[in-house]
Amino acid sequence: CPVNITKFQNWVDKEHVFDFLAGLTLEYDQTRSQILGRDLFLSLRQVYAYVQKEESRRIAMMLSNTQDTSTLVANPTRKAKETMGRDQIKCDHCGKTRHTKETCCKVHGRPI
Repeated sequence: CPVNITKFQNWVDKEHVFDFLAGLTLEYDQTRSQILGRDLFLSLRQVYAYVQKEESRRIAMMLSNTQDTSTLVANPTRKAKETMGRDQIKCDHCGKTRHTKETCCKVHGRPI
């Protein structure tokens, strides 16, 4: 019966999402709670993109926290050099700049 097949597939998809979320480390506990607390249940692809976006945000925050702020004040062109470096990064999948295939929305979907 097509209705039962659809229900079963939705159940399997939810189980995959739960398995993925259960495998995350404790540092992603808040992210896990945010995903599970949503009214609309996300697909595995959407959940993966959401977690990946959170990981990228954390990495960026760690990098900005480890930089000496006095260096940025003493050398204001450093920020411009960092921006130029990001412009030189190019995606192997879509060919656009400022991201890689690992974070490409055309491969992983847009995070919600």
